[in-house]
Amino acid sequence: MLFLLHNSDNKLIGIITAYVDDMLIVGTDRVILGIKMKLKTKFSMKDLGQLKRLLGVEYKLDHDVSTNKKFWSLSLESILMNCMKKQEL
Repeated sequence: MLFLLHNSDNKLIGIITAYVDDMLIVGTDRVILGIKMKLKTKFSMKDLGQLKRLLGVEYKLDHDVSTNKKFWSLSLESILMNCMKKQEL
């Protein structure tokens, strides 16, 4: 499932994805905190922290010091290794 959160100006400010019993919340720190607080009033939740792995893809939050911007690095290494093992390469 995919849920999109918009502000009063109809600007996208957050994304919530749910798969089986896992949930991923994307947005600014403030938006994420607000969503988690609202959800915790209705559901029993365990916060697993920052995204590390989702559907076999490994994620790492990096920081470029020269531009002071954050960005995500994705790795498909584990998926490729599993494919190679299955093909006996």
